[in-house]
Amino acid sequence: MTKDRMPPDNLIIWSLVEKIPKKIPEAKAFVMLPEMCVMASTRKYNDETVKFILFGGRKEFSGHQHEDRGSFVLEFGGDTYAMDPGGKSYSESGAEEIKHCQFHNMLIPSGLSERPHAVIPSPEDIRPDGNGDEKTFNASINPEPAWSAYYKKWIRSISSPSPDLFFISDDYELIKGDGVDFVWMTQLPVKIDESYHTITLNGENTFAVIKVPETAHVKVEKLPLREGKMNKISIHIEGIKNKIEISVKLGLGMSN
Repeated sequence: MTKDRMPPDNLIIWSLVEKIPKKIPEAKAFVMLPEMCVMASTRKYNDETVKFILFGGRKEFSGHQHEDRGSFVLEFGGDTYAMDPGGKSYSESGAEEIKHCQFHNMLIPSGLSERPHAVIPSPEDIRPDGNGDEKTFNASINPEPAWSAYYKKWIRSISSPSPDLFFISDDYELIKGDGVDFVWMTQLPVKIDESYHTITLNGENTFAVIKVPETAHVKVEKLPLREGKMNKISIHIEGIKNKIEISVKLGLGMSN
């Protein structure tokens, strides 16, 4: 059938198909999606791609029920170092729990009898702010409006002066709790070195070394998610008011 004899519906589909790029366009180094309240950085380190995504959320958008405002994803060299566990079929056990902030890369108040959680949908937009280019990336987000029952203050900041180096800081003051757990989710193998206050994650051809505060206590749990391959790293910090920093150094090959 020639184009001039196509039914109207087919013509609409044809016109859309014609607009599809013949080749995949290059990813932009910095992307801000204001309607989704999401920010992303895509850069190269020794020809390997480094991606960082920071999640906020619209106050009107209640369809996404995960308590993940302020969470992030870090990918390097084809491996996901800090991951979002995604979702499960609602017929599966644990489908409700996987929405919880405890299964995302969040800062969770500790020392409470109840499960700390954000309000979904948030009473305000949780919108990241920042900038970036092919070399650097800087961002900040204030998730506190969704956590007003637990935090008097919570500002998360990300500074990446080069694609292989990230500094993630949390400036917080609690209303409830005696400290916080910085949660890091990954399916990659985890190695803890208490002497150097580091956590090493090994990918297929790359690695990441996470430096934690000297006062931190690190715990790793194997979760029954993604065929039992999900690791939940909890970096515990005492104190109702603090400013903590986690650094991440990416490398090629395998760590020592």
